[in-house]
Amino acid sequence: MVRPSEAVATWRGQSGEGEAIQAEWLRAIVTAVLVLNLFDAVLTVLWVQLGIATEANLLLAGVLERSAVLFMVVKLSLVSLGMGLLWRQRARPLAVFGIALVFCAYATLLVYHLRFVAVAIGVA
Repeated sequence: MVRPSEAVATWRGQSGEGEAIQAEWLRAIVTAVLVLNLFDAVLTVLWVQLGIATEANLLLAGVLERSAVLFMVVKLSLVSLGMGLLWRQRARPLAVFGIALVFCAYATLLVYHLRFVAVAIGVA
C-alpha cells in the first residue's frame, strides 16, 4: 500500500519512477494541446472565411482580418511559447494545473468545432 507521503513525493517528482511516469503523461497532454491548437487555428480560419463564425479572441481577430497566414503563425507561436513555459515549470503543481486547464479548454473547443462540422454537413 502506498503511503500518502510517498504519493506526494511521487507527484512532486521526488521519486525516480514517479517522475518518469508524470513526465510521460504530461508530455502527451502538452503534445495534445499543440495538436488541438493547430486544429483550432485551421478550423477558425475556415469558419471565418466561410462567414460562419468570427474569431472570439479580440487580440487575434485583428490579426486574422489582416492575414490568415499571420494569424496561424501568431496563434501557434503564442500557444507553443505558453506551453513551453508551463513545461519548463512542470515540477510546480500550479504549472501542471495550468497544462490540464489549457488541455480542457482546447478539448472543449474541439467539441465546438465538431458541432460546426456536423451542422455544415447536415448531420445535426
